[in-house]
Amino acid sequence: MPSSEDIISAYCPKCGDMRRAFVHGKREIEWHDDHLPIHGSETGYLLECCGCQELYFRKDSFFSEAGHFSYNPITHQEEYDPAIEVTYFPSIKKRPKPAALSKMQIQDRILDSILDELYVSLDNNLNLLAAIGIRTAFDRATELMGIDPNLRFNEKLSKLQDEGFIGETEKDILSSLIDAGNAAAHRGWKPSNDDLHLMLDIFEPFLERNLLTRHAFKSLHGKVPKRSKKKSDAPKKQT
Repeated sequence: MPSSEDIISAYCPKCGDMRRAFVHGKREIEWHDDHLPIHGSETGYLLECCGCQELYFRKDSFFSEAGHFSYNPITHQEEYDPAIEVTYFPSIKKRPKPAALSKMQIQDRILDSILDELYVSLDNNLNLLAAIGIRTAFDRATELMGIDPNLRFNEKLSKLQDEGFIGETEKDILSSLIDAGNAAAHRGWKPSNDDLHLMLDIFEPFLERNLLTRHAFKSLHGKVPKRSKKKSDAPKKQT
């Protein structure tokens, strides 16, 4: 077991927060440019969370030109901030897959796999792929809802409204969502993290309501016993 001196504060991918971690290994590599006055280093750590015992990797990258100087009003001196870039593997989750959508594997393995790749893309800053993933997931979801997969997106939205899955307002919102996915797929538009979070704020409730809650409701409805007729409820004979 490592000593207390081999403990640092790091982001645990399993706990989802900063935690104390044992350092099981450390390796630092420095480099210098032969022609320019620049230098840097990369330091890798093999870590184990002191709480959940998750094993993970952290890399601190330093580049001499990435830092900046700032004035310290207390010491009245200029100080250098090295601006070290920290990355983790597994990567820090920017938006965890909702617990409700984790049940999607029971409904459809294909859609569940698409969602997994979508959230992995988001965690790894592959925003363009994440946006395309949302559009692909929409395609699969509507197919599971009985919508013809050969229809165009606007036709699918109209069909969803006709079938009572969505209303007019949600139709307009989903139309904007699909337009964003199309722009990523066909016009190379790369959405920001805020754009993707907004897209998922729209899409996640749509999936949960129409594929999970609706299915659960049907299951519950089948379990509820029918109301038996009382004698008093029977129609009286005419005299």
